[in-house]
Amino acid sequence: MIVIIVAILIFTDSPAETTSVAANESAAASANSAGASDAASSDASNAAADSSVPEAAIVDNAVAEAAIAEALSRQVSGTPTEICESAVPADEPAGRQFTEASQVLEPGVDYRAVFCTGAGPIYIDLLEEYAPVTVNNFVFLAAQGFYNNTTFHRVIQDFMAQGGDPTGTGTGGPGYRFRDEFVGFLNFDRPGWLAMANAGPGTNGSQFFITTVPTQQLDGRHTIFGEVLEGQENVEAIELRDPQTATEPGTSLDTVVIVTDPEAVTTTYVAPEAATQEEVVEALTYEHVSETFPPGSETLLAPDEDVSGLLTTDEVVASQPESVQEAFAAGLTANNHEYRVVSSISNVPCDPTQIPFFNIAYHVDAFASAEDAAAALESGIYTDAASAAGFTAVTEVDPSVTFDVYQTNTTACGEDATHTITFWQRGRFVATAEVILPADTRAPAELWLDQVVGFAIYERALSDVFRAELR
Repeated sequence: MIVIIVAILIFTDSPAETTSVAANESAAASANSAGASDAASSDASNAAADSSVPEAAIVDNAVAEAAIAEALSRQVSGTPTEICESAVPADEPAGRQFTEASQVLEPGVDYRAVFCTGAGPIYIDLLEEYAPVTVNNFVFLAAQGFYNNTTFHRVIQDFMAQGGDPTGTGTGGPGYRFRDEFVGFLNFDRPGWLAMANAGPGTNGSQFFITTVPTQQLDGRHTIFGEVLEGQENVEAIELRDPQTATEPGTSLDTVVIVTDPEAVTTTYVAPEAATQEEVVEALTYEHVSETFPPGSETLLAPDEDVSGLLTTDEVVASQPESVQEAFAAGLTANNHEYRVVSSISNVPCDPTQIPFFNIAYHVDAFASAEDAAAALESGIYTDAASAAGFTAVTEVDPSVTFDVYQTNTTACGEDATHTITFWQRGRFVATAEVILPADTRAPAELWLDQVVGFAIYERALSDVFRAELR
């Protein structure tokens, strides 16, 4: 039954990892599945191409950083169309091969990008808070002109438009690779996402794609690092192209202009309203969360009604260990805490051979602003409360995990177990993710938090709530 959930823990070993685009296409059962393989394997020969680059052709990062600093210092203002008119024609960069991307993102800056294309401008919000490595790489490349005068080399109808390869063949890249960054509420359930193309796990380079339809077969395979705010109709107007058969260049990507002051851009985009308390409560109802479960699990999982639901600030404080209640109350009050919503789901038969966990839970604390939520996390009240409850920091975690993890030993269903928690900021919310596992569980608990409790279940259920916090 819930073996499907366990499979999520190894989703990076997906069919997307391949070295043969042709094989993928011949095996595809539909246009979309063929496109998914295409996008996934676009950099398949990148490694061979990159390893053969002469050392003299590699650009010194100091040269690149100087060009980036100059580009980011320029004032960018006006509509996306006006911005592109000022930026095109664009010069060729000093080179397009590097050993790695320099760290160029500045703290506190809201990065956006204007793609100046032959089909018209595309204005995109870059999601540096949730994909910092990927956005840093993109800004590093774009600001020095890596994408200047390139093309959308692979464009598939009712799927996506792919660019970022200076060779126009689907095999080019910047000379290095970097890791994936997956976030549960960023998934391909709608068009307009900017994501990285790759040849499998951890093979991101320079190539990207923008979706034109929902493409959920790509969830957990490609890092989403941006969202189209204006110009999706221009994405859909990009010329269809197969790099294997095309004899002419595709729609041009003239340049990508990096924006560091979104207030200076005149746009038709209107940000969504923040989720109401009622909408947050609804998103965490068992009925809604269980939509993420495999069919047939309704007899094996059930909500813990006595702890799930809406809590006031006073009720949140009362749920903490007595020794920290005063400090916890002060921290919540000082940072304008509004309410908490809790979802807790348990293994009904207490049988880990059917359900691999004993319990999963997700708490959402709402604050007045994202700044308040950040301050509450930084104040230490959450970790102090965890410590008072017997949790200790886990010092050795899976290399893919970028958040702090806390764990304690417990019992569940009469068996030895581990209780593991973590805390994530999601805009004006502080989320607490929890999992109770049999003590002999082989997969690291932090991966259960990251890939199951977060990515596959709760953050998917909370997608609309958390996406409203992006801007």
